Amino acid sequence: MSDDAELRGRLAAWLQTRWTADFATPPGALEITAFGRLAKGQSSDMLEVSCRAGDRARDYVVRCEPRARQLFLKPDAVREALVIRGLASHGVVPLPEVCWIEPDAAVLGAPFFVMGRVEGQAVLGRPSMHQMGLLPTLNREARETLWASAMAALTAIHAADWRLSHGFLDDADAQAGRFVNHVARLAEWYAWTTKGRAFPITDAALAHLQRRAPDLEGADPVLVWNDARVGNMMFGADHKVAAVIDWEQSLIGPREIDLGYWVMMDEFHAESIGVARLPGWPGEAETIARYEALSGRRVRHIDDFVILGAFFIATTLIRQADIGVAQGRLTADTRMGHDNTTTQMIARRLGLAVPELSADFAAHRGLPPSAARS
Repeated sequence: MSDDAELRGRLAAWLQTRWTADFATPPGALEITAFGRLAKGQSSDMLEVSCRAGDRARDYVVRCEPRARQLFLKPDAVREALVIRGLASHGVVPLPEVCWIEPDAAVLGAPFFVMGRVEGQAVLGRPSMHQMGLLPTLNREARETLWASAMAALTAIHAADWRLSHGFLDDADAQAGRFVNHVARLAEWYAWTTKGRAFPITDAALAHLQRRAPDLEGADPVLVWNDARVGNMMFGADHKVAAVIDWEQSLIGPREIDLGYWVMMDEFHAESIGVARLPGWPGEAETIARYEALSGRRVRHIDDFVILGAFFIATTLIRQADIGVAQGRLTADTRMGHDNTTTQMIARRLGLAVPELSADFAAHRGLPPSAARS
């Protein structure tokens, strides 16, 4: 993306045309009163913008396709915006408002879309959400409320009739095995990420998923969020979900993709690094039981889908390690993409030798040096 001054000017001109077109009475000259880059969003470039024209003011978040440090093989901001709009039409979960979509890369250097800013807090924290961020500031009752609201939102996403709104996600897979094709796309992304290098644990995970894919298809496909975790939700002052965000990897497929990822990310913040869960924050068994009770559907093959989630994050770590090497932050012999908590999860579930954590991964996650190999 361009430098901030140029970017701000281009965005102001573009927003001026949108405001002029959308208001029956043009509000006059638009001014960007605040402008900055959001730290959140490893796989995209995000801007936070406040605008004013006349007596009208609005805060936005601009989500652009990444260019300098993309994690995914085929980022598609327009697709993500359409996923959000489609789900918003059902009115089943709170979402940011997608105000405008711009497919022309000439405006800001990449396609982007503009969302209304949502007031709220996210459950984030390194090395663990149980140690840093919002969760430790809450009492047990508030954490229970937050978790229950998050689970209800996940269930509602899966209950939405995607055939009315998201058929475009299923065009390529409608006449074939959706999950088999999903694994094939993951294999393509993985090959692009690894560039022919051997990563024994994630190589084994992919082989396992390719073998198991026909048996994991699922009889009732749903809209899969495919980044299902509380860290991708905004919560209001009442500790309930204010918005579900980050939809760039969404697809149609088995609901267990989201459940396995949810369970994996919960473990990522707790057992995988030896951190105790805060009171009021359930583990795997209660999570699955609550989902089944809310949805009326049985969760199948959870271990396979936890491996899928861990493989997904492990692949992003390989890519992040390469970006770190290219930027001079990591050395070429870094083990961050090989030896991390997600490869440990995979190894335990596949009966492989469990690696020690690399020092680079420990630093990346804010873990103490004692957590890594010497």
